[in-house]
Amino acid sequence: MNEFSWDISAIQLVPGTEGAFEVTFDGELIYSKKQIGEFPENKFIVKLISDRQ
Repeated sequence: MNEFSWDISAIQLVPGTEGAFEVTFDGELIYSKKQIGEFPENKFIVKLISDRQ
């Protein structure tokens, strides 16, 4: 997440279960591999975060 390094106060990595990969932003779930069925590309996650700033 180098794109946001100047604006991020914390990143927390939490081990998932059953192949879950989820991204939350300000407490809101913005991506769930378990729901979508595929692992996202970094640029997709960056866009999701940018859309919420």
